[in-house]
Amino acid sequence: MRSRLVRIFASALIAVTATLLLRLSAEPSDTVLQNVVVVTADTDAGAVLDATNLSLIAIPASAVPPNALTEIPAGVLAAQPLWKGQYLFPQMITLNPLFHPRPDDRVMGVPVTLASAGLLRPGDRVDVIHTLSDPRTAETAESRVLLSAVPVVQVLTQQGQPLSATTARNQGTAGTPAVVELLVPLADAPTLAAAITAGPITLARHLPPSAVLPPAPEGVSR
Repeated sequence: MRSRLVRIFASALIAVTATLLLRLSAEPSDTVLQNVVVVTADTDAGAVLDATNLSLIAIPASAVPPNALTEIPAGVLAAQPLWKGQYLFPQMITLNPLFHPRPDDRVMGVPVTLASAGLLRPGDRVDVIHTLSDPRTAETAESRVLLSAVPVVQVLTQQGQPLSATTARNQGTAGTPAVVELLVPLADAPTLAAAITAGPITLARHLPPSAVLPPAPEGVSR
């Protein structure tokens, strides 16, 4: 008899507990959730960012870090190596120059060395500086800015493979050839092509506050 009462009491307690839990789970939570962008796969600098390596997760709004992105951005590249599980912040991304190309845009490869190519990433902007040499004396005559604020499309090894900061350290000496692909207007393509064949090209990377320089006139150096 006593054991039967114990079983009845236990069954009633379980039923009450289950009912209480169901009611609690059905009631709306006071916690406000906010979507935030997270990296879902380790990603190299310069890689395209989209739904294949980014995702939205909902976390308590109070836990969202300041300035963390809350929507998956479109038309951007990774400005630095990204790791799975990281929140995404504006400084981690850069615009993809090929996302909205103009009809007269052309991609041109500029031969450089690892000393300069290893510091560049797709999405960077560079000034193209041409150095002329006097063929009679082999001395440098002048340098001038051909183009300013030109977007970098891709950085490649001499074998045509994408170059990252890690592979740059393993590809050879600082003088090893490399190629930087630039997005240039068709009107500027002949000037750049002629400069490539006439003398060495130097690419100067823009910083965020860098101003766009007008091309220097012929015979005027900067």
